[in-house]
Amino acid sequence: MIGERQDGEQRRHITGGYIRVARRLKDSSIWSQDPHCFRLWIYLLLSARWDEKPVEMGIVTIGRGQVLKSFRRIAEENEWMANRALKHWSTSRVKRMLEWLSENEMVSLHGTELGTLITISNFNDYQDPQTYRLEPGTGPGTQSERSRNNRKKEKKGNTTKTSGYSDEVIEVFDYWQGRRCELPHTRLAQPTSRRLSKVQARLKEGYPVEDLKRAVDGCLSNPFNVEGGFYDLELICRDDQHVTQYMQWARKDGGRQSGGYDRL
Repeated sequence: MIGERQDGEQRRHITGGYIRVARRLKDSSIWSQDPHCFRLWIYLLLSARWDEKPVEMGIVTIGRGQVLKSFRRIAEENEWMANRALKHWSTSRVKRMLEWLSENEMVSLHGTELGTLITISNFNDYQDPQTYRLEPGTGPGTQSERSRNNRKKEKKGNTTKTSGYSDEVIEVFDYWQGRRCELPHTRLAQPTSRRLSKVQARLKEGYPVEDLKRAVDGCLSNPFNVEGGFYDLELICRDDQHVTQYMQWARKDGGRQSGGYDRL
């Protein structure tokens, strides 16, 4: 579709809308994964509901950043030609690729009677143009002030019971919360049982509090983790392998990890 620009030149109008993709995507682990997995990721971004108003499909509610599809339907919508033959994924391959995306916290999956409800992580942040712009007044002083205000708000809004966890568990959570509040576009985080139980499990394995704090530093030193939102405390303390890896990152170059993001 062609339209007229003010300068007299023709301007092309592309119907169907668009999505935003961060340039740092090429630094992610999915960039070096099986290209079919990368194709599936782009397909999900293109298929996700954009409208903020949810839509009802039977008993399932589909919100912004969500896709409701069966494995078979996903396979059918991703056919391609190779050697003059029509190819498509098997349903088992679709399942494995979705599970990989879920394990890497790029999506979450929920089975329904109508198919799998796929929720794309951080969809609103990635599709918000403000996410890619440097806000006015983000100098060190303003950033510190904003961090303090965020911590006050989160402390005030924290209504989740933590009585079942030790002071050491809460100390690690508070440290992660403080580091997290230094980042732009952060939202209120709660000391959920999912987060605290992972910290508690690692402490029981013998990790001291300082090591878990160092793992937090290591995770937050990686640009892709930060920009992609892959820095939840549950992820950092998920298991021994994750804690060890993030601690190693914290030791490299004074806590700076420059080699890109590599999921475990």
